[in-house]
Parts: sequence; C-alpha cells; structure tokens
Amino acid sequence: MIDTKIQWHPGFIAAMNLELKEYRANLIFEKEYNLNTKPLEIDLLIIKKEADIRISNEIGEFFRGHNILEYKSPGSHLSIDTFFKTLAYSCLYKSYSDTTDSISADDITMSIIRESKPEGLFQYFKENSCQITNPYKGIYHIKGPFPFPSQIIATGELDKKTHTWLSALSGKLNEEDIQNLLEHTNQITGKTQREMADSVLEVSNGGVYQTGAYYLEKYIQFATETNPKITAPDRKSVEAFLEKYEDAPGSLYNATAFLREFSRYLIARGYLDAYLIPTGRTRLPTPVPPYFFIEEEISAFFRECDNVRDDPHYKGRHLVLPAMFRLLYCCGLRCKEVRILARKDVHLDKGYFDVLQSKGPKSRRIYISRDLIEYLDDYDRHISCLFPERRMFFPNRADRPYGAAMLEKNFLRFWYSAFPEKKDSGASIRAYDFRHHFVYANMNRWLRDGKDVNAMLPYLMRYMGHTDVKNTLYYFHLVPDICNSCCGSTYQPWP
Repeated sequence: MIDTKIQWHPGFIAAMNLELKEYRANLIFEKEYNLNTKPLEIDLLIIKKEADIRISNEIGEFFRGHNILEYKSPGSHLSIDTFFKTLAYSCLYKSYSDTTDSISADDITMSIIRESKPEGLFQYFKENSCQITNPYKGIYHIKGPFPFPSQIIATGELDKKTHTWLSALSGKLNEEDIQNLLEHTNQITGKTQREMADSVLEVSNGGVYQTGAYYLEKYIQFATETNPKITAPDRKSVEAFLEKYEDAPGSLYNATAFLREFSRYLIARGYLDAYLIPTGRTRLPTPVPPYFFIEEEISAFFRECDNVRDDPHYKGRHLVLPAMFRLLYCCGLRCKEVRILARKDVHLDKGYFDVLQSKGPKSRRIYISRDLIEYLDDYDRHISCLFPERRMFFPNRADRPYGAAMLEKNFLRFWYSAFPEKKDSGASIRAYDFRHHFVYANMNRWLRDGKDVNAMLPYLMRYMGHTDVKNTLYYFHLVPDICNSCCGSTYQPWP
C-alpha cells in the first residue's frame, strides 16, 4: 500500500462551496482567513453579501452575517478544547473588525464539522447544562453560555442525497456512495464548480481507496507493458490483469472494485471507451472461518515456541517470539497491536500496558494477570541484556517491530512443527485465530461459571478495543450453540 497523506481541507472548502452553490452569488467564501499578522487561521469564513439573504439549506439556514467554520478531518479528535479554540477564533475575528463593534456578536455563528458525532464533547455539554437540539440528521445546535450560536455537523450522519458533497468527506464510502458522488459530479457545469467537484472526489477516493493507488499503479504498469499505445482501460487488458489475482479472492475483489470505479470516473470525464467491469464479476470473499484450538494444541504450540534456539543472525528472537505469542494468546490482541507495542507503554509494575491508536484513533489500557506479569517481567530482564536501550517491547534485531509476514511465518513454523500431519489437511489457521479463541474461551468459562454473559459482554468489548458489542459478537457467531446460549434475544449477531 502506498502511504499517501490525504489533504482533506481543500476538499472540505470545495464541498462547502458546492453545498451552498445556489447561494454563491450572495456569499463571500474566505478560506484560511488570517485572524492576525501571526498565523492564526480560520478554516473557512462565509460572509453574507446582503444581510437579508435567506438560505434554505439545512446547514446554511443557521448562518447569520459572518460564519466561522472549523473542519476536523476523519480520525482527528474533537474535544472541548477544540470547541473553545474555535470559540476563541470567533472572538478574535469579532475583535479585529475595522471599527468598534462594526461586526456585532449577534451577527456571528460558529460551526464545527466532523465525520462522527463527538460523544465526549456532547457529554461535557450535558454535564454543564448546555442544550443540544437535533433539527436535522447529523446537525446539532448547541445552546449554552457562549457568545455565539454554535452548531456541530456530523457529516457521517447527514442525508447523503441532500448533502452529497459534505457526506463524501469520509474514509468509509461504499460503492453506492461513490456512484452517487460520480453522478452528482457529472451534473456539475462550469469550470470553477467542476474543479471543486474534482477536489471532493480526490479526497473521498483517497480516503476510501488508500490501497486503490497500489492496484491502479499495478494495472497501469501491466497495461503499458503489454500495450504501450493504450489510452484507457480496455476489456482485454483488464481481464488479463485480473487473472493474476484469481487465486487470491480478497485481492481480486479489491482490484476489481478499484478498476470499476476508475472506469466510471473516466467515463464521467468523457472517456467513453473505458471498459466498465460488469457488476457481479466478483463477489466479496467469504471470511476465512476461525480455527478453534483445544487445550492440548495450545500446550503443544507453546512447547515448540519455547524450543526455539538462539540464532546470532536473529538477535533476541528466541526470547521475543515465545513472549509475543503468549501475549497474543492471553489478551486476545490484534497481531499488529502486539508487534508495534512500545516499551514505554508497558507498565508491568502497575499491571497494565497501553495500546495506542489501534485501528484508527482508538486507544485502550489492558490489565493483565499476575502470572502474565511475572512471565513478561522475566522476559523484559533477559531481553534488556541484549537491547538495553530498546524502543520496542518486542524488538527485531534492528529494534524495530517484527513484520506481519514474519509473525505469521513463525506462527505457522511452530504450529506445523507441533502438528506436521496438519500441513496438508486443508484447514486454514492463522495467528489471528488466537483472538477468536480468546472470545470463545471467555464465553465458555462464563457459561460454565453461571455468569450473566450479557452483563460481561461490555467488559469484553472494551478489552478488545471494540466500540460496538456487535463487533465482539462477530468473533463467535460461527459457533451458534454458544451464541444462542449467551445472547438469547438481547443481542442480534446477524444483521
């Protein structure tokens, strides 16, 4: 995957222009408006040219004469401090007017735009007696001890038909969303608005398809090597390229989806000869069913881990690998969370470690058992003799994280050393299956102990780093007897 930093703010400026395009003749849009000679900038300032202009747009009807907009890109944090920073910018804007009180406080509004609703900030509002109203989907008006009317817009909740451009500022668009965006783009006329639509398309496609650049570059390389004169995707080159992924269903699905959307984009731009892959060409691959371990298999696996020998070419590997897999097994972590765990985030003296910025901006604290603390403490003493100033808790020979492929390779090495007869059995097994097993084993133990599983699920959800209990239920929905026993009618693991 190509690591591309997406510049969301130009897309936001374009989206707001398009959101209010019917009223652009009556509005002044000042992007990155300088509040002073020093670099204090408002993301977007919208000024009504005439005070009596009425905007019937769900977002714009809130506006007054001078409107300050602050945009937070997907994944960015929106806290009470961000709210007060925007409030401070609004106050500075009012104070920097040419003459005393030439901009009335009653003529200023403040809007903060973010993909998801900031639950923590809303909790602060409620605790401090602020009134929150929700006049439209995704639009929240805040009334409190603030000098200006304020609204918070959650673009992920907006009606996608009504607010096509703002709702497109997301890293979670599906194929239908992209198609809707392309259709609206195709209806845009005029050079300026067309450029704005392209800006929104650029960031929305970038947010959704960060891996798309990889497949498109691979296709372009393949197509130009086989036919240097090609000017747009054709059926022959596309089908030949997709044949390369026939044995990898996930890659085939992704490559197909990206090429299909690329052709739709080209067709919308007038390249009518671009080959559009028919829908249904490939289906979303079925998730690999998890492997559920029995206790004897787990014991045999870790015996093989503990037998790994010191190798001068792989400094510390004989210590790191057994400890990594034990932490993966004992805590149900994601493989990446174990691989990139920093030494500074492990606090064995206090019985926990911190998992930071996992699967997006989410972080959590993991408390561990006394047995595991003692094991990791012993590991830490030994590995510190080899890496006294190490950064990673589980370092490779260069004090960097182990790669995903290396972790999986060593997992399979130990597994098949313990069970050579399983190598050609056709059963799929991965290090990630320890995470499935963690959920399954906890559910079994709670049922055996007569505990209320519905009451325990929220704790397991938080421990695993999920924000919705349905994500936790996914890990054992393939075992219907347990699923039905613990869920009853309270939770619905299947949509």
